[in-house]
Amino acid sequence: MKIAAILLAAGSSRRFGEENKLLLNVEGMPMVARSAGALLKAMPPLRPIVVVTGYEQERMRDALDGMFGEEGNITFTHNPDYASGIASSVHAGLRALPGDMDGVVIALADMPWVESRHIEKLLEAFEDKASICIPMVDGRRGNPTLWGASYFERMYACEGDVGARALLLEYAARVREVAFEDAATLTDIDTPEGMAHPF
Repeated sequence: MKIAAILLAAGSSRRFGEENKLLLNVEGMPMVARSAGALLKAMPPLRPIVVVTGYEQERMRDALDGMFGEEGNITFTHNPDYASGIASSVHAGLRALPGDMDGVVIALADMPWVESRHIEKLLEAFEDKASICIPMVDGRRGNPTLWGASYFERMYACEGDVGARALLLEYAARVREVAFEDAATLTDIDTPEGMAHPF
């Protein structure tokens, strides 16, 4: 099956403060690079990996310089409407995908503790284009999420910062919750205090 990835890296980190949190160092590399690295290492390979930029797009590209590889494993698409919310970045990422994909992992660049093993467990649970696979930790749903291609067109109806939450309700019977023991898939970084490894 052909599974792609969209890494949402367009936000302006308003809640974090003056610095762009996605460019801050997390265990030796920019946060966005750490998040992209988890997608690059996942097996079977995710291709393409589309990074959606918005705020400080050139700095974001520079932070990922050297991760492209000769095969063009990482590509970029820019969302000029990033301030409207996460949904517009999902739309930009979907538009950048080839038309023959079976599914896509939608990942958040401010979740640097997510590793390739988390993504691989979602991939193992994925069955077909009607699949929706979501991390579950202690009764809470997390990220990244894996969506079958059957839902791509419906995702364009999502707006603002709600993302695809409404689709999860609409297609609740098709959602497969994938259990994890650690909190990596629940932990995004919104404040400077959150930069410390939480577990």
